[in-house]
Amino acid sequence: MSSAASTPLFACSRCFSRHPFEELSPGEQLCKECRGSFPVVKCTYCRSEFQQTRSVTEQVAKIFNQVDEKLLCWLCTQSLHRALARTKQHISSVDKHKHRSHK
Repeated sequence: MSSAASTPLFACSRCFSRHPFEELSPGEQLCKECRGSFPVVKCTYCRSEFQQTRSVTEQVAKIFNQVDEKLLCWLCTQSLHRALARTKQHISSVDKHKHRSHK
């Protein structure tokens, strides 16, 4: 049994061709040919890279969000929304405190 025959092969998630695991991209499991066919999109904050395998509109809707003209991945978008909610809550509690101290 040769070493090439005993090496397990894994399918590319785009074209389904079979390759050794090391040849597939981390995360999206794309082969070299598919990686070269699609541009890389990068999150502005965490700098994570994603292959743009769908149309731009669908890709942005599912993985990325544009916030203040920045392209954010889903996780960074969720973190930003939590931070904004905490800030808004803090501001409203400060405003309530100001109104009570003026009475």
